[in-house]
Amino acid sequence: MKCLPIIFTLCGLCFFINMSAATMPTLEDLDSVLNNEAFYSHLHERKIADTKLAIANAIDDEKRYKETEILYHQYSSYRMDSALHYAHKLISIARKMNSDLNTQRAKFLLASTYINFGMYNEAQEIVNATNRSTIDADEELRANYYYVNNTLYDAMQHFVADDTVADYYHSRALCYKDSILQLRPDAILIKADLLLQRHQQQEALNLLLETYDDKNVDDRFRAYLAYAISDIYRHIGNTKMEKQYLIVSAISDIKSAVKEYISLRRLATLLYKEGDIARAHRYTTKALDDALFSNARLRTIETSQTLPVITTAYQDMVNRKQKQIQYALIGISVLLLLVGVMFLYVRRQNRRLRLAKADLSLANEGLSSLNKQLKDSNNNLSEVNRSLSESNNIKETYIVKFMTECSAYIDKLDRYRTRLNKKAISGDMKSLIKDLKEGSFIEKEIESFQNSFDGTFLELFPNFVEDFNKLFHENDQINIKHEGRLNTTLRIFALYRLGITDNEHISTFLRCSMATIYAYRSRMRQKAISPESFEDDVMAIQSNALFV
Repeated sequence: MKCLPIIFTLCGLCFFINMSAATMPTLEDLDSVLNNEAFYSHLHERKIADTKLAIANAIDDEKRYKETEILYHQYSSYRMDSALHYAHKLISIARKMNSDLNTQRAKFLLASTYINFGMYNEAQEIVNATNRSTIDADEELRANYYYVNNTLYDAMQHFVADDTVADYYHSRALCYKDSILQLRPDAILIKADLLLQRHQQQEALNLLLETYDDKNVDDRFRAYLAYAISDIYRHIGNTKMEKQYLIVSAISDIKSAVKEYISLRRLATLLYKEGDIARAHRYTTKALDDALFSNARLRTIETSQTLPVITTAYQDMVNRKQKQIQYALIGISVLLLLVGVMFLYVRRQNRRLRLAKADLSLANEGLSSLNKQLKDSNNNLSEVNRSLSESNNIKETYIVKFMTECSAYIDKLDRYRTRLNKKAISGDMKSLIKDLKEGSFIEKEIESFQNSFDGTFLELFPNFVEDFNKLFHENDQINIKHEGRLNTTLRIFALYRLGITDNEHISTFLRCSMATIYAYRSRMRQKAISPESFEDDVMAIQSNALFV
């Protein structure tokens, strides 16, 4: 934001912003505006181009002076070097017109630009060389004279080491504020500034808030008021309200293509103190880019002093994120190791089971002459062995598949970590944050996992869908949209067939609520031809696991 006097000169020339006084914007609104910053700059460039065309088509010097003055104001908070150029151009046109009034007005604009550049001596030379008879003859010019002097002394008091000189500059600024109010009693920002100088913060705040809520105040001027209000809240220590009104002011700056400002930088400092490091870094970087773009030297210096601290904190945050990823990879590695141990244990058990089956076969051969009761008993035992063999083959198949999936997932995570690390090293923080927030990686892995489960299950139970549909009437049977894929209903009963019968385990596997699982199972049981034996019928569906 500019100093208070400059606000009055520029407020009538700025764009309006679409924001109601009753609805205070949020940080998310500011982020949205920053995402569209190029659009607002493009609009401003078009206005500048239109003004330059109007200058080129001007029929006389008076028209040319008027349009050049508009162009100066369009550049004054956008590109300082261009504003300086057109201030000199205004002086040349005014002298050509032989107009002392316009010449002096243009010199005051030049002095204002010098102040924004930090060229206080040059600005003071212009003010000291002012022809008093010229300004006394015109009230508007006299008001401009007071504004420029007030701005100059306000600025100089902050850049002197001698307290005595600073106090002198401060008193001079107060004198010019009083002079402004004599000519412009409705100068609200000047009046509030004087109240603040007298430590009457509440009176100043009440005055600004009353004006801020006035429906007749245009939105752009309300944004200037918002910055002044935030400054008072800063003085009284109300950080929450200071931040709220800085958001209003920053949104206005971006929408109006203002590049020489302070609101966004001050907001970034507040967010840094609150721990919102990502936003603080983004806002500070944006403020520095705009200051460099506009060639606003003072703003560049101010922002450069803040940026290293915030950048260091931001880099620390990124490093912590990288460590979290590393810890996750370590955790996955440990899980993989546990899976390997489990695989070896199951394999050992399977070997023991095969030996037991061999012994049982020998025993069955020796007992071939036993009576029918023993034969029936052997038949039942054979069926149990078949079920065990089927179960173990299924488990072995899924364990091998799980091992393969885990290995592939670790490779993907490692590539993902490498990509994030490259972005962090290259400083592409915007893209890095976007990748960290984006959930598509998890969604793709879930879909890949479900595809793998479907394919493996259908290899073990190639006739599962057909056998499952036989349990229902024709109009209640399930049609598969994609070959080799299962829908949610079929996955629930596929897990059930594999022996996962607990709703909680099924809901965890399928990433849905237990209520949903219960509803699916109840609905399909009711539709079955034999509801009482439905789940037993599902468990009776045969697989080809014994022949794998």
